[in-house]
Amino acid sequence: MAPVPLPRVTDPPMSAAEYDAQLKALDAERAALRLAYVTSQTYPRWGYHETEPPQLVDSDAEALALGEGWSAVPVTAPGDAPVITSLDPDTVELGAPSFTVRVLGTGFVADSVIVWNGSDEVTTYVSATEVTTGVNMDTASAAVSVSVAVRNGETLSNEWFFTFAEATP
Repeated sequence: MAPVPLPRVTDPPMSAAEYDAQLKALDAERAALRLAYVTSQTYPRWGYHETEPPQLVDSDAEALALGEGWSAVPVTAPGDAPVITSLDPDTVELGAPSFTVRVLGTGFVADSVIVWNGSDEVTTYVSATEVTTGVNMDTASAAVSVSVAVRNGETLSNEWFFTFAEATP
């Protein structure tokens, strides 16, 4: 994978909001490159259905051939790095009520842990493409971006950034 350049110092200097936006764009580009690499490889997949037991399949097409409601989820080997592709939400205004953030991506496993600004968080596994955690807004007091990652065992995902924004009047 080609290295992704870091944001450049500009003349005149960019605002904090512009810098955060540039970092988010670079995170999205890195995640897309990683996802493109991972999905270009040949891996077995789980045929997944909300109400049926999972089935091991060889391709996305084979999972879809199982019938309506089936999808394919890549099998993640132990130690494979999870990949974050987005956060929902990815920005909240200061003063908002506490909420649950959804971390979306690939390669999440039942014991995945969300790492929020360097600290492990109580994590709920939803699927191989989603994990969640609660965000206590009582602890948010400044407009800032914090790093979010997901750890499978000792393997850490790419970082994504969550923004606490100033409340608009």
